[in-house]
Amino acid sequence: MNERLHSTDGGPSHAPSSGSPGNAVMGVGQVMGHAVQLRAGPRPGIIRLWLQRRDRPANLVDDLMIDDLHRAIDALEAMSDLAGVLLESGGRDFLAGADLTRLDALRDPARSHGFSTAFHAATRRLERLDAPVVALIAGACMGGGFELALAADARLAVAGRFAIGCPEAAIGTMPGGGGTQRLPRLIGRLPALAMLAAGRTLDPDAAWDTGILDAPPFADIAAAETAAWQIIQAIHAGDPSVFRRPSSDEQSSSAGATAEEAGILSRARALRHRRPGVLATCTAVLDGQSLDLDAALALEAGRFAALMAQPEPHRLVAGGFLAGRALARGIGRPALPVLAPAAPRVRAGDGCAAVGIAGDGGAAPAMDGDVTLVVLTSSGPVSGPVVPAACPDGCMGVVVHGPGAEGLTVEVPAGLAPGRRRIAELLIPADATPGAMTAAMDRLRTSGFGVAAVPAAAGSVIRRLAGAGQAGLAALIADGWPPDRLHRALARAGFGWPLVPDALEGLADRAADGDDDRAAGVVAAAMRRAAADLVAVGVAPAVIDVLATQGAGWPAHLEPLSHPVVEERSGPS
Repeated sequence: MNERLHSTDGGPSHAPSSGSPGNAVMGVGQVMGHAVQLRAGPRPGIIRLWLQRRDRPANLVDDLMIDDLHRAIDALEAMSDLAGVLLESGGRDFLAGADLTRLDALRDPARSHGFSTAFHAATRRLERLDAPVVALIAGACMGGGFELALAADARLAVAGRFAIGCPEAAIGTMPGGGGTQRLPRLIGRLPALAMLAAGRTLDPDAAWDTGILDAPPFADIAAAETAAWQIIQAIHAGDPSVFRRPSSDEQSSSAGATAEEAGILSRARALRHRRPGVLATCTAVLDGQSLDLDAALALEAGRFAALMAQPEPHRLVAGGFLAGRALARGIGRPALPVLAPAAPRVRAGDGCAAVGIAGDGGAAPAMDGDVTLVVLTSSGPVSGPVVPAACPDGCMGVVVHGPGAEGLTVEVPAGLAPGRRRIAELLIPADATPGAMTAAMDRLRTSGFGVAAVPAAAGSVIRRLAGAGQAGLAALIADGWPPDRLHRALARAGFGWPLVPDALEGLADRAADGDDDRAAGVVAAAMRRAAADLVAVGVAPAVIDVLATQGAGWPAHLEPLSHPVVEERSGPS
């Protein structure tokens, strides 16, 4: 409705009254999809457009969700006495974006273009609905969920610690549901460009401060619904105070890029080879703002399809977001579920207290099958494998990386970003039972670690990969590369800590050049050889690839480390 001229002569014929709760709108119970349902609202003429997956715990945007949205809007368009729509969610999230586990289906440009345009069509129909739509946000509202909320006439949220925004550029892709076009029209081109290029999300308070929400966060959903009712009444009454921001059909700006926008665009161009989604996002924002909304959405769909046909977005999602999630759940867990009686007690052994690993304490005697965790330490830099040679029977070695691991394995430099993941590699003896593995991994997870189980004979995967990379660095320095230049070259090529100083991660002072590529080739070749050795001793390629990007500094946009690729070695020119 936000593109229509709202009547000021008493409102449309179906303007809501202040009657008692209840709803006589016909057909509500006939739309009960697997992802979207229509439900009676709190007042006559008000319908809840209810987002709730029946087939999975999380609300995600996929073909089923889009099809259900279209069917629900069909029903809404047919309601003669519709006064307003509350866009709400019945899940723990409002709508958490696309299903990234199925991103491979979007490699085909026709498929990704069709996905984007189908979602655009649903949001345009929602905007053109002959009744106000208010989004009520009470959980994570990201990616496609945020883009759906942007199509509403107003957005309200409850107070809480959850994210609102489009994180796509940060995880390797770009918004494809209208975010690059509607957000600039809502809050202005520069703040939208900065937010979208960084993939930054906001909490409800910050979303209100930025102009995304139409009121400060509410204490609960009931208070938000009351405010939504007042907004719907004001829209029908033609109250101009409700329209303090431009409608989504207005062009944001046809002016050239400002100096600040040019700076954001320059950085995106420097990152284009390793994070092409950032540049695609920026150019979609800047190129679309001189167009009407339909043409701008068509531009976004084309840019989205072109981006998703490239390999880098898929690698970045796999090596970043999905790898992090795999670690959080525990990678290498036994495939079959382990019954509780078979799970042994886990005791915190040597070194565990220093890194915060909890164990079953007290004076209870050890029982057969109990597992003791022993944190394995070594002195000096990351250089080689750690193997549990000194672990007695009934013990499992643990190698810890990240915050809290100072002096144990990978040393944490000063100024380490507080959000860096803590990783525990659980070194599994050949005779370990599935119950012992599961119990030990669960204990590490509850102590705040991402966990990977690896064969004890292999030692620490992260140490072996990072050690190989550092050996490559040493060879380049011996060939005449100044260390500072070398670290900057690797940072531009996408390598991370511990192979480059923490302060240089994500460096984009310029695009990588031929010298950078040669240096990266040497380090990459050394790490690939180490990965091949790990596969030979029984480490699963999936475990190698997750630990490479999450802990050993491997660039997620490159071919996964366990894949054999021949690299050439050369010194600086």
